[in-house]
Amino acid sequence: MSPMHRWMLAGGVLGVLAGVALAAAIYLRIVAHPAFLAPSVRASHAQFMAPGMALVTPPGPGPFRTVLLIHGCGGLQGVNSPNPIMDEYARSAVEAGWAAAILDSYGPRHWGSSWARNRVCAGLRLPGFRRAADVLAGLDLLRADPRVDPRRLRVASWSHGGWAVGDLVTLPDPGDGSFRRTMAAVEPVITMVPRRGAGRTGQARKNQSGGGQKDLLVQHDHLLNRQDRSDPVHGA
Repeated sequence: MSPMHRWMLAGGVLGVLAGVALAAAIYLRIVAHPAFLAPSVRASHAQFMAPGMALVTPPGPGPFRTVLLIHGCGGLQGVNSPNPIMDEYARSAVEAGWAAAILDSYGPRHWGSSWARNRVCAGLRLPGFRRAADVLAGLDLLRADPRVDPRRLRVASWSHGGWAVGDLVTLPDPGDGSFRRTMAAVEPVITMVPRRGAGRTGQARKNQSGGGQKDLLVQHDHLLNRQDRSDPVHGA
């Protein structure tokens, strides 16, 4: 091998090693130990997400046990009209004696439903490990609401929302105990048809929530490719 080829090979190896090191640094900074766990960032993001939170309660002053509802990548709006499914889930919770909070991830960002659906569902914007910050903001907002019993919180999520919740509940505490205390007060986390596969960072980590996690799938449920519209697509 000529000296030139040796230099080219060495340069290629160094380039690969530098790329791996950069990827590892990005993973640790953004995914494994995200900045949104810092108290100041948490408070700022909760304030940002507050306009997207809608809380409905049973009659009476409370405080009420409360479930936080996290929508799928389709958002709260249908293709041509509002999608009432989250309102229906909230109504069912209230009838059972629970308060219910619907958290809209798109409204505070001023994203239209079609624009968001085409990008978030495709994984181009707001991946689950970033949307996890929205879920944490929702929990922080509920814990500060006098109508809510902070010791009786649950989270229910659908599809892309399940991705976000699954990544959130497996994050390590930043070191001050704040995140660990928040998640210890959360009762079972329920995900309906949670998104799986590439991009989910929490699959290999331990769940930190107090009540564990339950993944629910419909029997004989299936997902179709985007090109196949001959049958309905099940899931969010």
